[in-house]
Amino acid sequence: MHKLIALTLLISIFNINAQKTKLKIGDKIPNFTLYDQHGRLFNSHDHIEKQPLVIFFYPSNKSKVCTKQACSFRDNYSKFKKLNAKVVGINPDYLVNHSEFSVKNKLPYQILADKNNKVQKLFGVPSLFLSSKPKRYTFVIDKKGFIRNVYYNRRDVESHITHALKILNN
Repeated sequence: MHKLIALTLLISIFNINAQKTKLKIGDKIPNFTLYDQHGRLFNSHDHIEKQPLVIFFYPSNKSKVCTKQACSFRDNYSKFKKLNAKVVGINPDYLVNHSEFSVKNKLPYQILADKNNKVQKLFGVPSLFLSSKPKRYTFVIDKKGFIRNVYYNRRDVESHITHALKILNN
């Protein structure tokens, strides 16, 4: 009985923490720079005052769920382009992995290599249990650099796209 209570408490603690990030709606995103799958430097500051950003953190280029999420952003990319929004994926995989993943899945947007989890920490995106890889979060940032939405769902990857488009359309 005590083990069941302890397990229930532990699960509820992780579920509560899964929904929290350091940056909240209304916060301005920090300036950051990372390299993309083509070896080009991405600077967040270059996009402020020019276009909204949709930044999604995901754990890996090698899992089925992460591939499904990346491909869902690809399949809906034209909708983001119509709204002048820039889509950017971030995870800690190496540039070579990002390049191969991008080519294999024909991704039209940048994937940034956050090898030391620097940007993940700046945004306060929690890590997966017993890992340093980020949980699946999507941030919608307006043209002025303010966060308009933070969305978490670890399994329903298509809901990240639906949610981001809904925010951008308002």
